Amino acid sequence: MKVKRILSIVIVALIIELLVFNFFNVIHLLDKGLEKNKEYTLEQMEIMNWERSGNDIISGLDPMIIVDDVATVVKEINIECEVNNVIPYIDVFYTNNTYDQFNGELLIHHKQPTNTTATIKINQYVKDLRIDLGDEAGLKLSNIKVIINPTKIDFSLSRVIAMILIYFASIGLFYLQKNPEYKIK
Repeated sequence: MKVKRILSIVIVALIIELLVFNFFNVIHLLDKGLEKNKEYTLEQMEIMNWERSGNDIISGLDPMIIVDDVATVVKEINIECEVNNVIPYIDVFYTNNTYDQFNGELLIHHKQPTNTTATIKINQYVKDLRIDLGDEAGLKLSNIKVIINPTKIDFSLSRVIAMILIYFASIGLFYLQKNPEYKIK
C-alpha cells in the first residue's frame, strides 16, 4: 500500500514538473507544423561589413549577418554570441512572402544590451534573416549561433524532490494536529 502511494506521489510530482513548469515548452514540442531547434553557425551565414582576423571577425560600420533560406514559421530566435564588448542593441530584419528585400517594415529592434544571448520573438513566416549587432565598428565576434524556435524541456530533479518533500512535510504536520475538543453539551 505504501509503495503504491509513494509511487503515485512521485508520478504526480513528475506530471506537475512537465505540465506546469514546462507547459509552453511541451506545447511547443507538440506543435507538428513548427520546425524546432534549427541551428545556424557562422560558417552557414553570410557576413557583410566584417573583416576576418584569425578565428574572429571584426565589425566595420553597419555590420550585417545574413541567414538565407530559413523558410519556416518563426516563433522566436535565440542569438548566442561571444563578443568582446556589450552589444547595445540588435536589429533583426526578415523577409517573407510579401517582402523580398530587407526593409523597415519587417524589423524587430531588441533594445536590451547583451554580450551572450538574446531571445527575439517574431511569430511570422520568415524566408531570410538579417541580424545587425549594433552599428558601431570594432566589435570583435568570436562565435555566433542562431537557433530558430528553440525548444527544450527544462526538467529539474530538485523541483520534483522539493514537491515530494513538501507533500510529506504537510502530511506530517496534519498528523501532528489534534482535533479540538469542544465542550458543547
